[in-house]
Amino acid sequence: MNIIREIGDFLFPRFCVLCDKRLSVSERHLCTTCYMYLPRTRQVEKEHGRLERILWGMQDMGNGHRVIERAATFIFYTSNSRLLLHKVKYEGMLSLGIQLGEWMAKEMMDASHQPSIFDSIDVIVPLPLHRKKQMSRGYNQCDYIAKGVSKVTGIGVDTQSVKRVHHTPSQTTLDHEARRKNVAGAFAVVHPERLEGKHILLLDDVITTGSTIMECANAILKLPGTKVTILAVAHADKNPVPESVD
Repeated sequence: MNIIREIGDFLFPRFCVLCDKRLSVSERHLCTTCYMYLPRTRQVEKEHGRLERILWGMQDMGNGHRVIERAATFIFYTSNSRLLLHKVKYEGMLSLGIQLGEWMAKEMMDASHQPSIFDSIDVIVPLPLHRKKQMSRGYNQCDYIAKGVSKVTGIGVDTQSVKRVHHTPSQTTLDHEARRKNVAGAFAVVHPERLEGKHILLLDDVITTGSTIMECANAILKLPGTKVTILAVAHADKNPVPESVD
């Protein structure tokens, strides 16, 4: 098998998507150096860290349920991670999306903090796109990141139970309060029987202010006995400094 891969790499060389260095047979999408220097947040290693506290402040306590269980991201949203996610989201490099999910899951499972963020999770729900946007783009990048996480963890993926029912304008230029209003009521659970009483891992590609993913989480948390943990590949933190590990 290695000989076949070596021949394939000789005939059709592959290159690092960040530095354009030729990849070895064992490397996928990124060379070892670029992979090692991805700006890890280390959030999963710190209980009740900065991201969790930010999202708790957006919890809809009117639904009668507790706050989200946990929240973490893999890397900070810097120039390199922005390029990676742009290639997945806008250039259709879906195999890279799967790979990002695998890398994220493997590193979080190997982290020293116990229990693992994946412990007790029943199902992965990728943050849905509105059907118009998904038809225009041709795919939801979060579905492919979820495939990578599922491949490593063995947890199933549900792309049908939660829908984005309002087609909202881009949030790129909006401040926090405008983002919150923009996504109000944007999500609905259309198959509650599939999620009631379960612990859902709600997955996104990038968390900026957290308004969008918390709007979705609040919709899910209205279901009886349901728990939500939030996970994303990147965090667009204004202060991208890795949190220290206690």
